Amino acid sequence: PRAGPTPWPDAPAVAAGPGPRRPPASAAADDGKPAGDAATVADTASTAAAASAHADALALAVRLGRAGELPELLEEALAALGGADVHEGGRKIASERVVGRLMLSALRACASSRRFKEALAAFDSVAERVGAASSSVWSLLLYSAVEADEFHRCKVFFDKICSSGLPCGNDFLNMVRFHAHHRDLRGLRCTIGYLCERSCKVDLLTRNRAMSACCAMGAVDLAEELLAHPGLCPHGPDAVAFNTLMKGYERIGEFAQCLELYEEMRQMGVAPSEITYGILLETCSTMGELDRAKRIFGDLTRSGMQLNVVHYTAYMKCLVSAGQIGAAGSLLERMRQSRTAKPDLVAYSMLIKAHADRGDMVDTLDVFDSMVRQGIVPDGVVLNIVLGGCCSRPVPPEQVLQILRKLIAHGLRPSTVTSSIVIKALAKAEAFDAALALLTDDGSASVGLVPAALEPRLFVQLAQACARAGHAQKVLEVYAGMIEVATSDRRSRGPGVDEANSARMLQICGSVGQAELARMLHSAVLEALRGDPAAIRRLRQAARGLAATAASD
Repeated sequence: PRAGPTPWPDAPAVAAGPGPRRPPASAAADDGKPAGDAATVADTASTAAAASAHADALALAVRLGRAGELPELLEEALAALGGADVHEGGRKIASERVVGRLMLSALRACASSRRFKEALAAFDSVAERVGAASSSVWSLLLYSAVEADEFHRCKVFFDKICSSGLPCGNDFLNMVRFHAHHRDLRGLRCTIGYLCERSCKVDLLTRNRAMSACCAMGAVDLAEELLAHPGLCPHGPDAVAFNTLMKGYERIGEFAQCLELYEEMRQMGVAPSEITYGILLETCSTMGELDRAKRIFGDLTRSGMQLNVVHYTAYMKCLVSAGQIGAAGSLLERMRQSRTAKPDLVAYSMLIKAHADRGDMVDTLDVFDSMVRQGIVPDGVVLNIVLGGCCSRPVPPEQVLQILRKLIAHGLRPSTVTSSIVIKALAKAEAFDAALALLTDDGSASVGLVPAALEPRLFVQLAQACARAGHAQKVLEVYAGMIEVATSDRRSRGPGVDEANSARMLQICGSVGQAELARMLHSAVLEALRGDPAAIRRLRQAARGLAATAASD
């Protein structure tokens, strides 16, 4: 193909490099020997073999992790080859062609190993000796520049490609990435115009890949341009192109555009794919568009496509968000009856959380038990969601602890988060004595909570709950209980009380009119923190005395 001008206005044209010289067969070589002379043939074979060996050695060096040494290795190879004219096929060629051959081998190896910056550094070391080179060299350099985020070099490499012929599909894709990086819609149109002027079209796969690259970089307007341009691709929009645009708009938060694209698909007679319906249902869930979700789910059901877990789960999310828990439960039952879309942990978790957030522990546990019977192993998140349901409405303390034991039996590993949820649930039912007992050795052991999961901040949490409920004396008991646990001989319980937690307790006690007694205890804490064993014993005694006083009151 003939070379054309550079596709950018105001950019200097790049002259086409000289092609290989092809003297007539009767012409003699520069050294005076005929082309078919036996000595010339032997010299040509030897030189070609040497150049090929050096090219292979460069590729091997890259594979062995020596890509950073390519500038030095190229110099060594050129020095070994003499750096002068060499013969190939009975004719003399310029040494720049040998440089191009070595560069091509090195660039291919770098691309395979994803060592793009090293590829560009290798080129820079011999740039003045590469000459016109082959289009493959410039294509690889363009690809390397894009992957290395050195976009300022792309125009130069693309101009070189255009000087030696027409760009291939991958060259176009890399230039689209260049324009998308700069959000350069005008530049993209110039590139497309350049190709169209030369009757050069891209195939369907290349166009869709280019659109995907634009959307991944947030340049959805460029992706729209690729799809809308009439002369770029001989194929019209397909489901993949529409899906790509939908994902692009979804990524930048323009969800309404996804629904508009769906209507456009239907008008153009483009059949949506399974992926299309998945994107649309997720979009409806995000937008809270339950009516549209019902219509799209109906379209999917009537299409004859096989529904998958993603479809069901996305639609279930719409139902749950709209508060239609019963309909979501029916959908889960439909999934159970399906042979190809059995509910997974995500689907079960969604319905479990919906019931738990409403404090409906009967239905929460029913769905949980159904999940376990199906053989799905609950993770820590699901187990804590079930436990958290006890915090939505007051639940009798015995039932809270029973649920806790059940969840531990199903793999719940008690943590500070678990303990905090239990304290919150007991406080919701104003079972403050049970909560305080849980924070002691005997109480925690009875339900399987480990000492490491009982930190001083849990006492602070309980004290705050007591204060909000107006139980002033109970706040003092909790403060004293924290000191008792922290100063006990069983130091394996975890971190002891510190000044910050004690000061927070003093503040809470002061909010309910118990500042005087709490201040005495806080002073004892500060004295004990200095490390005096006698002070620690006095602190323990003071805590017990304060607890007894609070209990008697």
